[in-house]
Amino acid sequence: MKPRSACLPLASFANIFPGLTPYGRSPVGQGASEIRLIGAKDLQDGSVAVDGVDTAVVPSEAKVAEYRVDAGDILLTLRGALPRTAVCDSDASGFFAGPNLAVIRLSSDSAIGPNLLQAILDSPPGQAMLRTMSQGTSTLGIRPKSLLEIGR
Repeated sequence: MKPRSACLPLASFANIFPGLTPYGRSPVGQGASEIRLIGAKDLQDGSVAVDGVDTAVVPSEAKVAEYRVDAGDILLTLRGALPRTAVCDSDASGFFAGPNLAVIRLSSDSAIGPNLLQAILDSPPGQAMLRTMSQGTSTLGIRPKSLLEIGR
């Protein structure tokens, strides 16, 4: 008899969504409300460097509220050379996730915290797992939906 895994898929204790993209029918560039947009360049040493974040113009913050990050959210780069992560602290709360990022928001009853999940994703086995999820061959290209399969 095959032993059962004690792992739970990430989808069972987290919500994952992509960042706001300025392409296509995006509201970015339309309107007069200015938002602070976290980009991949702002993920530094496991945290978000809030001093240099870009801004974008949108019709209203309410129109893009689904991309707002909270303290404890984990940001993960979806494109680039290597996957990088950062845990949002209270300084980044209220900013918006930008393109090429995924937001991992743990549920309130999650058995692990954001710093532990970040450590797992940043570990050599975690990095290898993320690279195997990539759609690209030479450049990282992870789809946010595929992150839901982590742990299955």
